Amino acid sequence: MDKKFMYAGIENEFQIFDKEKEISFHNVWDNLYKQYSKVHISISKTAMRTTSGTAIYIDQESPEVNTPPIRIEPGFATKAATALYLARKELIDFIAPNPNLNLIGYSTHWNISNNMEDNYAYEIMEHVAPALAMFGLNPISSGINLRKKDEGSSRFELLTDYIEEEEQTTSMLLLYAGIITCFEENQNFPLTINRIYLKQESRFNNMLLDGRYSKLEVIIEGMKPNQYTTRTIISAQTYLEITYDYFKKSIQKIGTPTEIKTLEAFIAGKKKLEMDKFHKYAHASQHKDEKTLNLTYNPLFLLNKQKYQESRPLPTSHMALLSLLANTNNTNTIPPNEFPWQIEKINWDEIKIADIGVEITRIENIPEQELLGEVLSKYQKKETKIKTLTTLLKEIPARRIESTIQYAAHNRIPTLTKQLKSQLTKAFQKVYSPKIPKVKIPEYNITAKINELEQKVIEFQPTLEEEEEQLYITKTLQREFTFSQVKKRARGSITQEFILRLFFSTAIMGVGIWAYKLHVKINEEPQIIVERKENIIYQQLQQLKEQTTENLKKNTTLSQPADITPTIGYMIQF
Repeated sequence: MDKKFMYAGIENEFQIFDKEKEISFHNVWDNLYKQYSKVHISISKTAMRTTSGTAIYIDQESPEVNTPPIRIEPGFATKAATALYLARKELIDFIAPNPNLNLIGYSTHWNISNNMEDNYAYEIMEHVAPALAMFGLNPISSGINLRKKDEGSSRFELLTDYIEEEEQTTSMLLLYAGIITCFEENQNFPLTINRIYLKQESRFNNMLLDGRYSKLEVIIEGMKPNQYTTRTIISAQTYLEITYDYFKKSIQKIGTPTEIKTLEAFIAGKKKLEMDKFHKYAHASQHKDEKTLNLTYNPLFLLNKQKYQESRPLPTSHMALLSLLANTNNTNTIPPNEFPWQIEKINWDEIKIADIGVEITRIENIPEQELLGEVLSKYQKKETKIKTLTTLLKEIPARRIESTIQYAAHNRIPTLTKQLKSQLTKAFQKVYSPKIPKVKIPEYNITAKINELEQKVIEFQPTLEEEEEQLYITKTLQREFTFSQVKKRARGSITQEFILRLFFSTAIMGVGIWAYKLHVKINEEPQIIVERKENIIYQQLQQLKEQTTENLKKNTTLSQPADITPTIGYMIQF
């Protein structure tokens, strides 16, 4: 891959439940796949590329989705968040035939091209892990990790918790990319997190158990040759603000004004991060499986399917190309004799198209894919797009597509139309222009900056909706309450909830027993019931008869005393 291009992509992993029972995605994949009617590319028996350019697949036992690579340039973070939205929507559509299936978000993987000469994963994390953890973790997380994707891979993969909101996703990706794109030139970042938080390699435990106001032991690097390193304790909020301040110029190169404003609102606490939602996660901690770090079933944590009903346009030309390839691979809609080729493989930066019986054509890097997508997206009709793609592929049976595009851009392929050559020329200029300038960050007085920010943290009280969910510190740096107290409170509320449930369950059970007895009573043998009724009525009427006879004997004024007896006799017969 050309080093002047850098790309980012996002993956989400989920837990899947059938009603309230967690299951393996393998158990339902085949049935769901048979019922899936949308256009797609089958990558393997347990993976596919959808018509939005996103992917759905099984990672071990879990559902996972990913976005295609998004070029890092102003606006890329919003495009990536939109692509992730579409990926989640595709997964929801995929499981829709079975209404009993639900999802809980488990993790997020943030992929970024690694154009550095060396693998700086550990160096990056020992400097900026607290800032990335603030945006990527929640209060009950086990930690954060940065790794090289695969041996010989050209990208880093940052592992964090599941982040639901699009604004936080956009801001997290912008902060992460702003650091990675200029880290090699700015390794003299003056703060280093103490190794006490290190778990292994470039994996750090969750050091933010009290969120923004967690106290971190850090090393301040001497900025000049005669300066010594010093150790001190600062708040995570101060660490976050210094990290942003240091890499701000790089972040501004790849973010739009709106994206920058949103990121700064999260940093200042005006917008709430997942890390700030202590009440929610104190409750979630009571439903956490300590062995696997999964959440047990609870409706509060399920992915809200209703949030993913909106149809959105594809945010990049690369996704448009993948969508088009999905269309051409659907044999139900495209006559196979018109397109005698199929997708053999799709990687991060390569697409292999098997030209059946001839040879394999490779679109070997993302800029080439972007260029094709940019050209083909100019054609409005589906049929025209497909024919144009076929024409392009037939023109390059033995030559890399990049060379073909260069020839076409200079009018050296007579078989292509003037319109296509014009579009190729424009797309070539757009796609192959450099996007990420190098940023060298000047030195500044780190001690003065820490003192300034720590004083700010003392007075800091974010404007958030629910005060109970916010940990803030007083003038004396004492928290009003700690996360453990919030957790205890959540446990208490759960205990109350359990007691209430037990009460109602007992009440329901009591009603059930009563209903059962009534049922038995009602369904006893009719003869027994009749006999009981007759006995009761007979006794009552006998008493009435005896009493009436006694009264008649005493009352000599009654003209026809015998008339009463037939009436009583009739009642007894009844």
